[in-house]
Amino acid sequence: MDVTTLLGRGKRRIARGVRRNLHGYRDQLQGLMAQRRVRREIDAVLRDRAADRAALPLPDFIIIGAPKCATSWLSGILRQQPRVFVVPDEIEYFSSHLDWPLAWYLDQFRQLVAAADQTERPAPGEKLVLGEKSAGYCGVQPARIRLVHRLLPNVRLVLMIRDPVARHWSHAKRVFSKEKARRRGYETLESPQQMHRFFLRTRRYSEFSAMIENWTDVYPAEQLLVVSQEAAFADPRATFERVMRHIGAFAHLDPGSVERALRRKKNKGPSVPMPPDVAAYLKGMFAGERQRLEQVLSARFSPEAVAEINLPRMYAARDPQ
Repeated sequence: MDVTTLLGRGKRRIARGVRRNLHGYRDQLQGLMAQRRVRREIDAVLRDRAADRAALPLPDFIIIGAPKCATSWLSGILRQQPRVFVVPDEIEYFSSHLDWPLAWYLDQFRQLVAAADQTERPAPGEKLVLGEKSAGYCGVQPARIRLVHRLLPNVRLVLMIRDPVARHWSHAKRVFSKEKARRRGYETLESPQQMHRFFLRTRRYSEFSAMIENWTDVYPAEQLLVVSQEAAFADPRATFERVMRHIGAFAHLDPGSVERALRRKKNKGPSVPMPPDVAAYLKGMFAGERQRLEQVLSARFSPEAVAEINLPRMYAARDPQ
């Protein structure tokens, strides 16, 4: 290969690197500008609400993730409870849509109240319990969490977790089965390069210790309920009762709905066995996560709360399908 060809390739690589860096700086700048704008909008909303608190319904709870940890199962049961209303779709406002007006986010909860008024008006003094599920919130940066706290300082948070290896494989199966995955360059589970690229890009969704640290650095630990999928499926009634108590809706519990919802598992991905090389790769990726998670949980939660999460069950119940 001659010198001219080598120089040409070098110039093209440099140009591609410059473009990537420029795109990255542009995205960071746009993100910072969006955060500042939303902060100003939040401050204006809070001033208005101080004058008329009844005019602005806000969520009482948020299921903040994580993806492929039974969050759809949980929100599905919640929607069946009297006086508990959950936004039908994942909003992902604070994770993906800060470029939209805050009014759009708030309108989701106005619509919930309107829907509740059409079905059955609450008795005098009875409060609706409003919430949303956005599984991507678990991976947002602390600056975004501080925005959530600025608007919702008293909101109750629910984080569902799972054995990281099983969660990561389940996430990959689900994404690679969708048509839109091809637009991101993810075409087949049989490509090690594509698979490893996806695993690295989504790594933060299985690093539960970092999620818990980030959220409890901003919110008091008692406002965050951590639930493992494995413990939830082992004893769904007890788990759901914990969630209902946590969000302040236990008085509305419909006992039969837990079993009905469990029989209708949602969002189940394709059944594809985890190849041994993928299992080995993911075990290496998350080799230190169990110890970090145990340390974070024991430092920030009571022994009773840690016992309910049941980490031994969580790590022993790995589903390779």
